[in-house]
Amino acid sequence: MILSNKRILYIAPRFFGYEQDIKQALVQLNSKVNFLLDRPLDSSFMKGLTQVNRCFVMSLSELHYRKILHEFAYTNYNLIFIANNQNLSPKILSEVHYSFPAAIFVLYLLERVYSE
Repeated sequence: MILSNKRILYIAPRFFGYEQDIKQALVQLNSKVNFLLDRPLDSSFMKGLTQVNRCFVMSLSELHYRKILHEFAYTNYNLIFIANNQNLSPKILSEVHYSFPAAIFVLYLLERVYSE
């Protein structure tokens, strides 16, 4: 797929600045990129609260994603690029797919290799 003049919704976690490097590379290919943080509630407090009540934090995250999806509703994305999904629930992934049915979806998962 040629990415020049394409609209891309890029969703990724914060990871040592790589997410910004990837976004910049997409922009250099003349793509129009909207970046959405995979983990919107990223403060130390929320990370701690996740350990205590994950369901509550996931509910807050889902509300946040729905708000963002509503804001992006009139954008015709050509590509939805999700890198190393850590926080998007299956429900939200379905809503993203429903919101942008014409877009191509790419899910990149980093495989962790453990040595013994």
